[in-house]
Amino acid sequence: MSSNDPVLLGVDGGATGIRCHEVRRTNESGGFTYALGVASAEMDYPRVPGFTPVSPERQRAELDGGNLRIGDLETQQAEAWIETAATVIARVAELTRASSVRVGIGMPGIKCRDERGILMMNNGPRMPDFLDCLHERFKTAGVRLDALIRRIGDDGAYSGLGEEFAAEGKFREVGNAYYIGGGTGLAECLKLAGKIVPMSGLECGMQRAWELASPMGPTYEKLISAASMNRVYAALCCSDDGQGAGFPESDALDGNPIAASWMRTVATLLSHLIFERLVTLQRGPFCDSDDSSANALSWPSCQLDRVVLGQRMGRIFAEQRFQPVFASHVESTLVHMIRRQAGAASPDLAAACLSSDGLRPGFLVASELRAAPAIGAVVHATRADASMDENRY
Repeated sequence: MSSNDPVLLGVDGGATGIRCHEVRRTNESGGFTYALGVASAEMDYPRVPGFTPVSPERQRAELDGGNLRIGDLETQQAEAWIETAATVIARVAELTRASSVRVGIGMPGIKCRDERGILMMNNGPRMPDFLDCLHERFKTAGVRLDALIRRIGDDGAYSGLGEEFAAEGKFREVGNAYYIGGGTGLAECLKLAGKIVPMSGLECGMQRAWELASPMGPTYEKLISAASMNRVYAALCCSDDGQGAGFPESDALDGNPIAASWMRTVATLLSHLIFERLVTLQRGPFCDSDDSSANALSWPSCQLDRVVLGQRMGRIFAEQRFQPVFASHVESTLVHMIRRQAGAASPDLAAACLSSDGLRPGFLVASELRAAPAIGAVVHATRADASMDENRY
């Protein structure tokens, strides 16, 4: 990168805070690869007193009816989120001493059709004019953009892009893969036939984990995201305020029977979600057959080559000391479900996922990437002028 090139900044917006990372791009013989730079900053969003997110059911009804009813408190919370995003980006731009920056930004939630705003958000405010407001904040924050931010990306899809284009990414060299990252919420992404496929588009009919009911009733996100793991464990310990309850994976390792039982339950639910994705993709196509628009996603039946666990969920899975209380249960439960529930009816699925003594090596892996969504955001921002299918990254 020459001294005249803009500094590349990737922004990963979550449900409780936002992070911005400098990202560096290297042109190698096989194409560009991406890695984190030195500069970074993060901030938690300030909470407007009295604000609570609108229920997913009401948000969905308003979205389907084309009439978002955004009240004063939600508007104030949205302004706080946008101001925080502008501040974090300005801090990293200042740290890099950049004359100009190119910014890619990923946020959770369902986006507008032009992908410049957020129409549905499980853990925060709806922000239909997010990018317009953010660009206005840049003027006072002193951020000089090399190019306007054209769209808000999906945090799950950007995780997938990071896994595809970072040198150590786990999507590389496989054709079909599924990413699930557990932090405050659950971020998901597919790679099908070599293409990154976001799961949060309006046209995609596969329910995301934050709206898909688990066998226990609540959605998967309300039970097995990292934040939910801690919250439910605290409640099981009769500690609704979280005081007195540690991390369930650590307490399970120390012999706490409540923690051990809960970690087995989380492992079972994670295995069930992965199995659901395996079966749905094999059944194919998974999108709404009533949607005949040109942008509707439709894929033939396929088998996954790999499942990638990311964020804190991935770190717990990968850490050797936690294997007896988590990873071993995930693997054994998934093997059981594939053999007993899919083996006879779908021998192809069993053959694709299993070896003679368990899961096929390399099938279920933990991500080694730090800040995969930020890397993915920059990948997309630097490819914005390329010819790309709007639904296939």
